[in-house]
Amino acid sequence: MDSDVQLIRRAGPQHGLVTRADVEAVGLSTSGWFRRLGTGLWVRQNPNVYRSPAATPSYDQRCFALLLSAEPDGTLSHRTAARLLGLDGFDRERSLHVTINSRRRLLRPNAVVHRSKTMAATDVVVVRSMRVTAGARTLCDLAGYCSMRQLEDAVDSAMRNRIVTETELRMRLAELRGRGARKLDIVLDGLPQGGLHTRLEREFLTVSRAAGLTDPSGQVVLRENSSFLARVDFFYEILNLVVEVSGHRSHSIRSARANDAKRQRGLVRIGRRVVEFTGDEVFHQPLMVQQELRSLAT
Repeated sequence: MDSDVQLIRRAGPQHGLVTRADVEAVGLSTSGWFRRLGTGLWVRQNPNVYRSPAATPSYDQRCFALLLSAEPDGTLSHRTAARLLGLDGFDRERSLHVTINSRRRLLRPNAVVHRSKTMAATDVVVVRSMRVTAGARTLCDLAGYCSMRQLEDAVDSAMRNRIVTETELRMRLAELRGRGARKLDIVLDGLPQGGLHTRLEREFLTVSRAAGLTDPSGQVVLRENSSFLARVDFFYEILNLVVEVSGHRSHSIRSARANDAKRQRGLVRIGRRVVEFTGDEVFHQPLMVQQELRSLAT
């Protein structure tokens, strides 16, 4: 088979990329390869990593090129892993981070290179054919490289999307105790039973604490005659009070509002008190929310 065809086939599952090892594997000579580079048939992406001009440049392609440069022990990590795992606040992340477990030097990686001897097999998952640090490891690493608010949002979304549980995260944090560990301790210690899912829920909990109320449980499943009725944002069991917090975007569709009304009737039917606060109220009228919470607690 023609060597150029073989290279194109190898590039297909590699985001349009090939390595110098791929070039040698198809039998191209050094002079033959440099002729192809000179005519623009292939473009240098990273040291010893090359891109087909037909392949559209993308963030995933940059990530894959970095992994090829960091073989055999490279794993995408930190802010890069946060984006690839879909954690809140990192969807526009452009920087590249990679962790290797050796002391070798990567030539012009165009990335932040971290070194670690504690990368366990359970610390690595595969995302779109790329080695990426798993949820718990990513959050432990990320704690030293982002703000407290970014870390809170990342933790909340990781738990909401079931990327990691609080127990798993606490266990890995206890084992690693790296840079930013104390910051992550604070974030985890601030979670109510059941956890939080969004920035709005976290802000409401702050308002509730300022009102002097005992922490509610978060993301509580309530049942009617043993059948699932609703998962509510917060439940103050001692007050028999359900609190829902609604962002405009998630509650603006007509069908969603109809479902909300139906579930609220169900909650009232099983004897729960129900109150709802909007995102605008929680963020911009916290004193009013505090006052209403105090009145509900009396």
